[in-house]
Amino acid sequence: MAVKFKKGSSSDKTKSAPYSGSAQVYEKQLSVRLPLHVVQDLKQLAADKNTTLRAVVLDALTSHYGLNVDANEKQDKRPAARKLQAELYQKLKQGEISLDT
Repeated sequence: MAVKFKKGSSSDKTKSAPYSGSAQVYEKQLSVRLPLHVVQDLKQLAADKNTTLRAVVLDALTSHYGLNVDANEKQDKRPAARKLQAELYQKLKQGEISLDT
């Protein structure tokens, strides 16, 4: 399904920047407003599965709507430092580590 915009509109873009060095695969950012409790539940689900919100959403779209999403698209694309930050935050939140010196 393709969406067409009027020429000159702010959404008049066909391709976004490639990721992971791939010149053939493009992404488009999607922003949605969700109830706070849904966002919190999604974040908890992602943390429990040790994955990203992106992967959780793509899994839901695949299972519920039958959309074709390649397994490579669900991989964690965050830089290593961001992954470590997320892991440490979850450990802090679960009480496994503390900020006390």
